[in-house]
Amino acid sequence: MLLPLYHTYVFSGQLLQLRHLGSLLQENREILQGAASVQDEVKRLETILEANKAEVLSIGAFMPPYQDLPGLIVGFWNLIEEHELKSKQLFMGDEVEKPRYSYYTVHFSVLGKTENVYAFLEDLERYPRKLGFAELLLVALEEDTLQAELQLEVYMLGQKEEEHK
Repeated sequence: MLLPLYHTYVFSGQLLQLRHLGSLLQENREILQGAASVQDEVKRLETILEANKAEVLSIGAFMPPYQDLPGLIVGFWNLIEEHELKSKQLFMGDEVEKPRYSYYTVHFSVLGKTENVYAFLEDLERYPRKLGFAELLLVALEEDTLQAELQLEVYMLGQKEEEHK
């Protein structure tokens, strides 16, 4: 007689509580499994972030946030002399601003032996600053003489030169 009352008032309440605790335990296990997968994803994203930081630093090495016109002009003239070419003038264009970078144009022409002009153009492609060939016109003047008319774009990161100083 006591057993049915005990079962009704004590055991059934405890069984309901145990079932509820069991469902809460299952929910918490699922949450922990989700947290573990999120933690793995965070580690993966941190690895990608570190790789991107290194890439940004390498971009900054050849695409500085300032013009450095004197250094650029000296570098171009040194290349021209190194390849035994002739050039009269070098014209700098206005700066063109884009959302994350800017560039300015440089116009000049070189004249010399064909192989020297080609070697000069190859060295421009490997120049330590980020350059783009906007225009390139090659004109054969004599059998072994070539003139190259160039318009280059010199790229800079988004910060202005005044901010760099």
